[in-house]
Amino acid sequence: GINAEYMGRPKVQSFRKKGMMKLFSSVVLFVLGQIYCLDENANENFKLMDWSNLKQLQQGMTNARSGDVPKDSDLDLDYDTVARLAGLPLHCHSVEYPNKLNQVLQDESELLSPSELHPIFYGCFDWHSSVHGHWLLARAAALFPDTDLAQNVSAVFNEQFTAEKVEQELKYFQRKAASAFERTYGWAWLVKLQEELEKSALETGSSWNVILRPLTDHVVSTWKTF
Repeated sequence: GINAEYMGRPKVQSFRKKGMMKLFSSVVLFVLGQIYCLDENANENFKLMDWSNLKQLQQGMTNARSGDVPKDSDLDLDYDTVARLAGLPLHCHSVEYPNKLNQVLQDESELLSPSELHPIFYGCFDWHSSVHGHWLLARAAALFPDTDLAQNVSAVFNEQFTAEKVEQELKYFQRKAASAFERTYGWAWLVKLQEELEKSALETGSSWNVILRPLTDHVVSTWKTF
């Protein structure tokens, strides 16, 4: 079934540690690539971490790749840190410009704005970064349920994940000229987002997983063909 395909069977005792490691490395990639999408007028609630903190996170990821893995206690991210990291996608998911469409045009009818082409994943500079940002939000909310952060994420997801928006996202991928769009990096992040939404459905009863599934099913099918 689709749940098993997206979720796998991680060991319960290592789930939180793995989640922290994934969040740790992923937010570095996302934040370092998205800083310029914030302007000086950004809401104070979405204030980012200081550059020195980001450099520490980047150094920690570099050390981990070289085998210098910190102790388990050092991998724990507290609520304030995760909320600060989540502040970027909470802001930029709806920031349409600047934007890198990476689009193959078939005719002038496809000269549309990013939000018209991709009504869910149009923010955060490009499509895969927007998907990545939504994954970060889903993961952060899962780590700290029943918090203001989780409520803010739920509010964003309720607005973002609608059948109409998913239908438009899917329509873009079904174009012949888009068969290789975001292959395979963006595809991988979509599957990871779907995985988090499947977990959320089990833990909170949310329905975002069902809504997004048609798009993810299409991408998975295209991936298997590729």
